[in-house]
Amino acid sequence: MIYAEYLKTDHWQSVRKQALERAGHRCTLCAGTTSLDVHHNSYFTLWHETPNDLTVLCRSCHGIHHAAVKQDFVVLDPPEPEYTETRIPRQVTEADFQQIKELWIKEQGVVLAAQAGKITEDQRAAQVAEIRDEIAFIRYEVIDG
Repeated sequence: MIYAEYLKTDHWQSVRKQALERAGHRCTLCAGTTSLDVHHNSYFTLWHETPNDLTVLCRSCHGIHHAAVKQDFVVLDPPEPEYTETRIPRQVTEADFQQIKELWIKEQGVVLAAQAGKITEDQRAAQVAEIRDEIAFIRYEVIDG
């Protein structure tokens, strides 16, 4: 079955609906609510997706993601959605998108370095967490803290 056909299956429609509900029908990056896509972080989990395998992105952010990360790269893990403080999504500017794009590319370098055995899994996890914190700082205003 080709991927386009997979996206038409009842299974995918159910998984997609659940992902959208978990994300509150908002883009994980910009909090937009229109033209939402459910992005696979890995195509190795088709038919067996877990919540961590999927990221909800608006069409614009999804396009930026694919422009920043080539399709044959290891794709991004989803952002960690649980915070101890209240965060309000910021209006993301073009400059913010560029910064986020550069951070996504940086994260891909970390993931690839770990896969090549150049850094340990603990180093990868720490570096990815730091990058995600930088992205969260761009994306959100922290209210309580």
